[in-house]
Amino acid sequence: MPVAMVLEELKPHYSFFIVSDQTAQQVKEIMSALPFKTENRLFTLKDYQSLKLCYEDCKKAIEAAVKLVGEENVYVNYTGGTKVMSAAVILAAQYYNVHCIYVGGDIREKGGLGTVIRDHEEIFIELSPAKKVR
Repeated sequence: MPVAMVLEELKPHYSFFIVSDQTAQQVKEIMSALPFKTENRLFTLKDYQSLKLCYEDCKKAIEAAVKLVGEENVYVNYTGGTKVMSAAVILAAQYYNVHCIYVGGDIREKGGLGTVIRDHEEIFIELSPAKKVR
């Protein structure tokens, strides 16, 4: 699972999860499987299908993370969630010098078009593309 993979790689002190009502339970499952503990904060989206509302909620979550640990220590993983959620979190991240994370890979299901096959995942990390490096 890409979320757990990134958490295991980074081992953060704090983890902020932006979830829908339907996916909030998955956070508990992910966290209970990790070999370390992290302080979790959940931000529940008002409407996971609305780009505007998702963007507003994602911006609040990123602002809270930046205030807590500073821009340089914030990693925004846009791999999971709906397309709307991924787009919204990247739009919200553009205002900060945060790191953006995507878990991808070359070997995929469905003839190369589906999900990356387990154990062939690769973590890609780069600064938010819309923000200038200071």
